[in-house]
Amino acid sequence: MRTVMPACLALLMTASAAQAQDSWANVKPAGLPTLYVTDRAGHETRGELVRLSDTSVTIAVDGGDRTFEIADVSLIERRGDSLKNGAIAGLVVGMGFGALSMGISDCPQGEQHCAGTRVVGVAISTAIYTAIGTAIDAAVTGRTRIWPVKGRAAGAPVASVSPAERRLFVGWRITR
Repeated sequence: MRTVMPACLALLMTASAAQAQDSWANVKPAGLPTLYVTDRAGHETRGELVRLSDTSVTIAVDGGDRTFEIADVSLIERRGDSLKNGAIAGLVVGMGFGALSMGISDCPQGEQHCAGTRVVGVAISTAIYTAIGTAIDAAVTGRTRIWPVKGRAAGAPVASVSPAERRLFVGWRITR
């Protein structure tokens, strides 16, 4: 165990090959009403998409247009996100609370129907909490990263920095 932890830390701290993204090839302009553009200095600008060319993005900000060259942009996000993470969180919480409550409850019809009653109780709890998690996620408007596109390499260290949100994530990608 003493040799595993330093080895894992060393792998996380090693530099991995970075790919420069010098075009907006993977950005889909349809359905991008509100964009959040973060420049290399960490300043975020919010605006409506006006134009997307091969080397720049133009957004409408406070009645005027502002153009960002690709070399000056570190992150572009769009308003809105998937409801999947809220549904998954609700599903996990519902299964946990359902299993806990059914595990400590008495069976109303005796031991003959006890297993079925508990399975139905867990299923109902899971459905209710999944709906609650999805509703909460729908009420809180999030953001979706659209550029730079996240890498797909498996088994590589991952580091993500968001200066606008003062957030740093360091991890290990295990799936493609």
